[in-house]
Amino acid sequence: MKVGRKKIQIDPKLFEALRSAGEDGTVEAVLMLQDGKDEPASKKQMEEWKQRIKDLSEGESVEANYFPNLGSMAVRAKARVVKKLLKQPGLSVASLNRF
Repeated sequence: MKVGRKKIQIDPKLFEALRSAGEDGTVEAVLMLQDGKDEPASKKQMEEWKQRIKDLSEGESVEANYFPNLGSMAVRAKARVVKKLLKQPGLSVASLNRF
């Protein structure tokens, strides 16, 4: 996932969960965001991500909890939506959300 930008670190357990879920299964992930300077995402960028998630989900249900002070969010959505999110610029780390 490197296209002229810093490579995203993706938890192998998240890859396994996405594979197991197929396209329609639900996956929970924690996404760490970054700005262009390798700093945590700003509150403005978090708002941009909210809109991005809405656009990428194409009307499918997505539960998201945003943690602007940490520059991260937890997302629960169908695997196909999570896969789209992992292709977006501005991510630094993605991991499986474990309870």
